[in-house]
Amino acid sequence: MAKNWGQLIQYMETASQAGRGDTVRKDLKSLNTSKVPRAYRSTLANLARRSGLPLIGIRLLNPIIRSDKPMDEKPRAEEISEYAVSLLNIGAVDEAQILLENLDSQKFPSVLLYRSFIRFSRWQYHLTLNDLATYCHLVEDPYQVQVGKVNWAAALVFAAEFAQAEGILSQLREELKQSEKWRLLGNALELSAQVALGLRQWVLAKSYLEQARSLLGQGEGLNDFFVRKWEALLQLHEQPQSVPARFLVHQLKDEAKRLYHWESVRDFDFYLATLGGDEELFLRVYFGTPHAIYREHILAKTKGRWQLPDNYRVQPIAGDCTSFPVWDLVEGKLVGGSKPRRVKPGQLFHRSLGLLGQDLYHPKPMATLFAELFPGEYFNPNTSPDRVYQVIRRLKAWLSRSKMGIAIGSRHGGYHLILRGPTGLLLRNCNTTQSAEEIFCSRLKQRCPEGFNSRQASEVLGISRTAFQRWLDWAHRERLLVRQSAGPHTNYKWLN
Repeated sequence: MAKNWGQLIQYMETASQAGRGDTVRKDLKSLNTSKVPRAYRSTLANLARRSGLPLIGIRLLNPIIRSDKPMDEKPRAEEISEYAVSLLNIGAVDEAQILLENLDSQKFPSVLLYRSFIRFSRWQYHLTLNDLATYCHLVEDPYQVQVGKVNWAAALVFAAEFAQAEGILSQLREELKQSEKWRLLGNALELSAQVALGLRQWVLAKSYLEQARSLLGQGEGLNDFFVRKWEALLQLHEQPQSVPARFLVHQLKDEAKRLYHWESVRDFDFYLATLGGDEELFLRVYFGTPHAIYREHILAKTKGRWQLPDNYRVQPIAGDCTSFPVWDLVEGKLVGGSKPRRVKPGQLFHRSLGLLGQDLYHPKPMATLFAELFPGEYFNPNTSPDRVYQVIRRLKAWLSRSKMGIAIGSRHGGYHLILRGPTGLLLRNCNTTQSAEEIFCSRLKQRCPEGFNSRQASEVLGISRTAFQRWLDWAHRERLLVRQSAGPHTNYKWLN
């Protein structure tokens, strides 16, 4: 049996490297994960993740990493790291990071690559450069070195370090041709085109994309799409006001939505806005992206071209386009409506609406919602999805009763707000994903800047004595305040 599992894995690995992802996915979906011997689980989980099926990897490894029963052998580093990066791929970023923190990257270099993936998800590309360089030096498998170099080059491209990126890519292109790793070569050529685009070398960019198309055009959908995406953006750079070029970008933007590739939708809007001088669209991209580093990145690229307002009003699908009520995600209340509507700050509905409304492009993955709504709990593939669904179900019912015209939609395993009208959204130029504890802290500091007692806190926060005590314990752990007296009239003073 062990020989058969080994042969199956080798067959799928060969097919994956040759670009036959559909075959690999079909074989992985047919697996009975409970029957897979432990010795093969991390390898199969790695294949599943790289094939776009991370939940299969989680089902393979969860019984090992989060076992309720004593095991003869503790989880191995390769099992932990693969489980972590599979969690990352479904949106459980914080749990993934915690799992990787205690692993020795010198003994297990893949940890460096996986930590970089976590930073990629947070747009922290500049923080990955040293880790990816070290990974390429430490790892022994030639193919994994090449994978590391592709990711290293991608980080350099985002950081606009074009000369260094081209230095890596020029050598990598030759290596991949000789080893006949066609899919990876296609990825390297696509990145080479982005370097040329950044340097405004239009002819060279077009040449790289034509080569990439010849390798990836008959392969998997996303790889082919990425080549066509950059071909369209190249045309837009060359002729920003060209009607055919802009029409092609809009066509591919619609295709990106069908493929559920939300970051490409964001990219298209950014380039349409900046190359076409569309301030309103730029503000939608800026305020509709909750990542501070991304916001700083696009501001740097536009060099202060537009002045930012303090907030941005997202128009509903139907209703008056100049005057409409808005739901304030930060305050958790309706602004400008005929009837007052609000939720308790920091409570489940407030945090849920903030999470669902903060990103106008990427629906919030179920695992991300679970981590944010139930902090400190581990993701369980058997129970966590249902717990999130129950919150969504209750929130949908509340929104329906509120008659604000806000609904919740689902796309490809993620959830988002639908603004049917008459109510829009109010997005602020600040963080809308604060924890309940942080929100309570902000409100108390605003109302009681010199300090407070329990009675004042209860009035400001509107929470129970038990909930206040939990917040107080948190604030003490975070060293945010100090107790000045004891007894029923205890006072607390802020430390910062």
